[in-house]
Amino acid sequence: MQIEVGPSSDNIHLNARGSTIVGELIASAIARLLGASGDVPTSDHQFDISTMLQMCRSAPGAGEPFKPGVARKVLASTGRYPSFSPDGRFMLFQNLQAGRERIEALDWQSRKIIDLTPDTTSDTERHPAFLNYRGGEFEIVFGASSGINGAVERLMVRHWPSMETRPLLAGSLGGAIAAVKDGQVFFPGFGSQESDRVPDLYKYDMATEVILRLTDTPWEEWRPAVAADGTIFFIANPEGNFDLYELPVGSSHPKILFRSLADEWDPAISPDARWVAFASRRYGNWGLFLIDRKNSEAVTRLTDFQSDEWDPAFHPTGRLLIFAASSGRAPHVYGMCLFGEK
Repeated sequence: MQIEVGPSSDNIHLNARGSTIVGELIASAIARLLGASGDVPTSDHQFDISTMLQMCRSAPGAGEPFKPGVARKVLASTGRYPSFSPDGRFMLFQNLQAGRERIEALDWQSRKIIDLTPDTTSDTERHPAFLNYRGGEFEIVFGASSGINGAVERLMVRHWPSMETRPLLAGSLGGAIAAVKDGQVFFPGFGSQESDRVPDLYKYDMATEVILRLTDTPWEEWRPAVAADGTIFFIANPEGNFDLYELPVGSSHPKILFRSLADEWDPAISPDARWVAFASRRYGNWGLFLIDRKNSEAVTRLTDFQSDEWDPAFHPTGRLLIFAASSGRAPHVYGMCLFGEK
């Protein structure tokens, strides 16, 4: 691994930033060797994704043991709900500024933050996902709400860099926390009437503009994530607390993937459709777990911190997981080599 020593370096001595990085790496290595758990790192240093990827091991074979790497901060500012563009260049996230949720993106190529919420809007904007991506420009889908008189959250589309914005759906159907796969948008939808606020899962085809209702139950379904093989993962609470379900392609009968006495949340699926990451409160606070779909009985605990960790998302390589974590302070975004470090 190479450490930047800065433009004024003599190429022999580390500057303050380099010393900080080395100190963090040594502390992380010691903690890993001792098997210690604790809080996520609190340093303001931002680790570069490309640097972390050089450290990450590839996925193991079926049945092979692995130990996840340590958590490192990848975003200097606060943030939640991170996700990558298909080529890994941009990272979307949600940020809280002056009491209002806004959407931003980090361009890993230029290292610049892009503000994707206009200063002219007073709406809350959150849960962004890439809708269309064409290299240097893209469209995102996100939830927007005015917060006035119980207004229903709507799914909106915004183009960057033009910032042109439009509703995703015509009509009165509200929606939130969308997932996108091959021109189709999966989302929990709900109506404007109080009696219709319990969300069911829907699919919207961008080409035909057809909306298909996927579930119709008296309980809640949220957080869809769609695998490369078409399987839909989501959470539902038919028994009170939220558990993790999967809906195979062509089936109308979801089956349980993971259940505990606590809530499960935030499923994310790896690019090769093999691994499902999710958050659970089975040990008290929110923590991250990983299921190998080749052996669904094999559940790996990814985090064992005193903080809460949620919102997992896979890097396009499948070797790196990013997520949000907080221990009473504003949440930050971290990265972790899923299958260990070289």
